[in-house]
Amino acid sequence: MLKTARKAFLLGLGTLALTKEGAEKFAAELVKKGDISSKDAKALVKKMMKDAEVQRKRLQPVIEKETKEAIKRLKLVSKTEAKVMANRIERIEKELRKTTERKTGKRKKRSHKKKR
Repeated sequence: MLKTARKAFLLGLGTLALTKEGAEKFAAELVKKGDISSKDAKALVKKMMKDAEVQRKRLQPVIEKETKEAIKRLKLVSKTEAKVMANRIERIEKELRKTTERKTGKRKKRSHKKKR
């Protein structure tokens, strides 16, 4: 059962990676060997590309779900979460600068007055 599942998984990955150029090359080799005719090769390429698209659409949600779960397990932050944190840090830094400027400005006035 595991071997069958693994083969199905690898077949799915192969289908996802399939390009038109790859399908045409595969079909050309079959024609060259005499396994299929040129007409059948064109039909085969068309079918392979259609099947590949169906597999991509079917596997896309699964891949996205697994990726999100892996990110959660690894405790990684999303781009949105990182942006929110960066904005928060920016606001905190701005407030810190204002506070520092106010304190520094007051101290200068006081220290300036003491010298006179």
